Amino acid sequence: MSESRPVLQKNHESRRRRSNVRKLAAGMVIVGAAFAFAHLGFSEREPQSVQSKAMLARSETYGKAVQPGIWPPGYPLVLLLGRKAGLPPRTTNLLLFCSALLLLGFLYRQVFPESNPLWAVLLYASCGFNYYNLSQFTSEALVVPLALCAFSLLLLYLKKRTYPLLLGLSMCCAAVFISRYHALAWLLPLFGAHLLFSLRKFNRLSFLHLATFGLIALIPLAFVMRANYKTNGHLTGMPRLGYDVRKLPDNLEHYRELTGADDNIRLTAQTLFVDFLSPRALATHEVNQSAYRLSWLEWGVALILAFAVGIAAFYFFRERVRLKNMPAPGKPGLGSEVSPGFLLGEFFVAYVVITVILWSVGNNDPIYTRFLYPSYPFLILWGFAGYSFVKKASSSTPAVLPFILLYLSIISINLYKIVPYLK
Repeated sequence: MSESRPVLQKNHESRRRRSNVRKLAAGMVIVGAAFAFAHLGFSEREPQSVQSKAMLARSETYGKAVQPGIWPPGYPLVLLLGRKAGLPPRTTNLLLFCSALLLLGFLYRQVFPESNPLWAVLLYASCGFNYYNLSQFTSEALVVPLALCAFSLLLLYLKKRTYPLLLGLSMCCAAVFISRYHALAWLLPLFGAHLLFSLRKFNRLSFLHLATFGLIALIPLAFVMRANYKTNGHLTGMPRLGYDVRKLPDNLEHYRELTGADDNIRLTAQTLFVDFLSPRALATHEVNQSAYRLSWLEWGVALILAFAVGIAAFYFFRERVRLKNMPAPGKPGLGSEVSPGFLLGEFFVAYVVITVILWSVGNNDPIYTRFLYPSYPFLILWGFAGYSFVKKASSSTPAVLPFILLYLSIISINLYKIVPYLK
């Protein structure tokens, strides 16, 4: 009996290694297929935006990439690095997308170690909004993998709280901040709060960690903003707050009517729905210029979504009531374990709220797919967190069935939407 136990354990380890190899191979197939599709499909068919042309021009030389202006230098520098390595900008963009897919799988494995990460990778790779946004050359292509990397490092830091992890987290955030100014308003409050409250109580160590993070994460951005201010008198290269920035050329003046607070809330909801659940459109400016009319199929998928959200909310509040009625030694204090699922929702909701606020205050460009794109991986993983929570809370098949149907619907809808681009 004692001799057979090591043999059984060895066989179990061998099966687990073979399973991991198969998953890795399948993941690489998905990533390769996504790369090939993006290369053959969308890249040649979507006209380049004004910002895309500006980013491509800035990536030609180092001097152009770091010149002060309304866009930070992070993304042009990455494109320039690709050029130096012999890679055209389109290939660099697609490699960033592949890194985002791999990081999504790694993050899924962190959050749901008992589940197969290929389900999340397959869903994200199937979504048409990736290929539309990647056919442009905008900083979101870089922000997505950097944000996923920063989130993964934050999870590790909250568990171990070591200086190497803090250093990696800070450097990753520094790269995000010099790639897109919007990320500063999104990530800095979140990371700052979690670093400050990650220890059991306020003490010198907690403030030292926060100060270290702030210095490393913000110093590169401070140099960028200093150059901007010396050149044009504005930290981010232009006045971004206030209605004066909404002045547009006559041919784009109609955009001004779509940038109020009510419009931004409506366009946010419409963009999310169209990008994920529309079989016939992506949430481009052209689509978002008018109210979107749902087909019967889309109403059906919306009903499935409502059921899934309702079931998750029911089990969540039921669990909260159960925990509230359980005797406990005391309330959790500073440094209590943060649920990864809650953290995913926090990142997504914070992104949406910050975007709506900033766009309502002064941005003259209506919300569309590009502006919400960095939040989509967190929304997808948050959905998986809801499914995982319901699956653990109930053994009933009807409870998880709406999640399975929603998953299949999103994949089917998006494949139907993007396949014509291969023609």
